[in-house]
Amino acid sequence: MKRINVLFFLLTAIFIFSMDFKHANVAGTFYSDNKNILNHQITSFLNNAEVKLPKSKIVGIIVPHAGYRYSGQTEAYGFKALQTNNYAQYKRIIIIGPTHYFEFNGLAIPKFSVYILPNGNCNIDIKAEKILKKNRSFIMKDTFFYKEHSIETALPFLNVIYPDIPIVPIIVGKITNAMMDDIIKDLKPFLKDSLFVISSDLMHNKPKDIVKKSDERILELIKEKDPETMLKESLSGKVQACGLYPIYIFLNLIKNNEEIKGKILHITDSGETSLGDDRVIGYGSMVFYKELKKK
Repeated sequence: MKRINVLFFLLTAIFIFSMDFKHANVAGTFYSDNKNILNHQITSFLNNAEVKLPKSKIVGIIVPHAGYRYSGQTEAYGFKALQTNNYAQYKRIIIIGPTHYFEFNGLAIPKFSVYILPNGNCNIDIKAEKILKKNRSFIMKDTFFYKEHSIETALPFLNVIYPDIPIVPIIVGKITNAMMDDIIKDLKPFLKDSLFVISSDLMHNKPKDIVKKSDERILELIKEKDPETMLKESLSGKVQACGLYPIYIFLNLIKNNEEIKGKILHITDSGETSLGDDRVIGYGSMVFYKELKKK
């Protein structure tokens, strides 16, 4: 009997770890696990976000990844920009977020090909992943996606706005300068036909006035496409972002392109929706775009 139970356990484990799909990690906690409630909440967030942009092609957005109760409205500003005078046609959406639960070197991409979410499924661009896999800095491993929310919180919004565009989820671990050069070289060709979604919260667990000052500073550095100063001030403790390296990667991709402009869309913190200003987490939303010339 014990042998049968052990065999059953092993077969179950093999089945689970060989699945080609992944269920949501934080549905029911960070956001609703009810499709209708979730879509209504996202639609309300989007309707409450006002974004004014010139006629443009949006290259990327930076959005927070906390529970929707805290950062959902700020997150919506980035996605609202995609509904506002955005004349881009994307082949894929590349989502880059930090790791919160596992320590590893390099960048992780998944083996599974579908995210299953309460308001629809997100298909993964397998062809794009195969291209990235040729770079030794990219690790194809599902483990690093277990529990992780930095990628997932963007997906319900994408299911509302761009439900048919495949995604490339990337979780950033520890990266070196040598890795960075190869990463930028391999990601650069995707700028032509991809949307980049960068996932990051800002300063953590400090008084509200300190968080506000830090967040305004780091968002200004990001807007100016100044990754080196951003990294230097972050490492010194002057500013903070949990998605520092995802942002750093994106800024290095676009910093030499003078046509791409950044705009800060919304800044807030967790104190706005919870009691107390002594220990808050900052959230910001930004957009990067190329203004299209009028004919």
